[in-house]
Amino acid sequence: FMARHGLGQHIQRMAADGSGERGMELMLQHQHGQGLWCLLSVDAVNSIRGELLYHECFLTDISDRKRAEQDVYKLAFFDPLTHLANRRRLKDRLQQHLDTSQAQGHWGALLLLDVDHFKELNDTQGHNVGDQCLVQLAAHILHRVGPCATVARIGGDEFAVLPDRLHPTAEQAALAAGTLAHALLGVGQTDLRINGQPYRASLSIGVALYGETQDTHDTVMRNADLAMYEAKRSGRNAVRLFDARIQQALQRRTQLQSELQLALLAGQLRLA
Repeated sequence: FMARHGLGQHIQRMAADGSGERGMELMLQHQHGQGLWCLLSVDAVNSIRGELLYHECFLTDISDRKRAEQDVYKLAFFDPLTHLANRRRLKDRLQQHLDTSQAQGHWGALLLLDVDHFKELNDTQGHNVGDQCLVQLAAHILHRVGPCATVARIGGDEFAVLPDRLHPTAEQAALAAGTLAHALLGVGQTDLRINGQPYRASLSIGVALYGETQDTHDTVMRNADLAMYEAKRSGRNAVRLFDARIQQALQRRTQLQSELQLALLAGQLRLA
């Protein structure tokens, strides 16, 4: 048993460096193929003169605790419906990408995807049907982007795609993100099956680049969100790359609305 699992080497090392009392967590393979988490601990047994006689080794089954830890981790970082990463997990991954891009002077992109007219599907067919749609879309998005990206569900019908690859220039990052975004537009047009019937959904996609030293998680998320809503305003089933002009137009629109409300309260508006 010890030779099959290589325990002898672990025991020698733990005895030598004094880590035996703390223990070492190991994944052992059960004879039936099932994985078994164990805590290996080593105690030195000395003579009355303090001479080392032998070591006692103990294996404790900690599989239940490890499963509980994994369950807590999944609840904290993954969406229970689609099993994609959640908003918290995406934030951690995006921050890692920001740190790397700023250290290397490279550029990356974040894509936000929103399902068009999803509220109507929920309202007319029920939330169970809406959930079926989201689960299938999540699977299609994962298949389309492959393993080299973080895919997350960050809201009711909002997904995010964070490609792992960084690019030397903003132009290269924008080109790669645009190519991926247009490929993802076809995801909704894939034949989904809702209650056994074919269903097609369209997506509005916003793309935000990052690579400037002042970029933060919040600014990148906000920029992608603005670009995504611009895609919706343009007629949906579209891709928009964040541009500073989008933010300026939004600020002008917000300021105009605020000024009109103040003018209305002050009785300053007159019909011409």
